[in-house]
Amino acid sequence: MGGVDGLGQHCSCVVLCLEPPLLRVGMYDGCPARPTTAPIPDTAERYGRGLGLVEALADNWGTTDADPLGWYAKAVWFELKTAAAPGFRQR
Repeated sequence: MGGVDGLGQHCSCVVLCLEPPLLRVGMYDGCPARPTTAPIPDTAERYGRGLGLVEALADNWGTTDADPLGWYAKAVWFELKTAAAPGFRQR
C-alpha cells in the first residue's frame, strides 16, 4: 500500500463527522509519533504530500492523544467549512 508513509502498518480507523457548518475528518492510528509538516515535495517524489495538502486546504487541523478506549495512539484530524445542503435537517 502506498501514498501515506506507514499507512499499511499503522492506519486503523478513519472517522467522518458532519456537523454543519463543519466536516471533521479524523484518522486514528497506532503510531505514537506526531506528524510534522514539510514543504510539498517536487512532483517527481512519490510520497510526502498528505499533511502539506491538509495544511493548505483545511480550515483547521491538529492531533489528539489516544482515543477514549485506548485502541489507538493518536489521531490526525482536519476540519473543512461546509454549506448545508438544501433540505438538510440536523438532528
